[in-house]
Amino acid sequence: MPDTFLPWFAPLLAAPFVGSFLGVLIRRLPAGRPVVLGRSACDACGRTLSAADLVPLVSYLALGGRCRTCRAPIGPALPAIELAALGIALTHRGEHAGQPIQMCGVPVHSAESY
Repeated sequence: MPDTFLPWFAPLLAAPFVGSFLGVLIRRLPAGRPVVLGRSACDACGRTLSAADLVPLVSYLALGGRCRTCRAPIGPALPAIELAALGIALTHRGEHAGQPIQMCGVPVHSAESY
């Protein structure tokens, strides 16, 4: 695997997780619910979600957009936010193809450059 694969792929992999966290903020802040300390749970049955239920996009697709326990539908807004974050990352990567990857304005180099 080329040394440049991980710096290129990692932001694309992280983007849906960032989108998922943004979804948490969007839902919890207006309701006055805790953001960091509160556990994710089904809105319908209240079951605390496991790590397997929290993988952005993958869990939604695997469960058919429904709660694992009560089968209540999960609204389309959460996966839409995760997809939007992935779309932004893909667009950004496409606009900067061939340029050095930067994290917080600092170029990320491959191991060969050291």
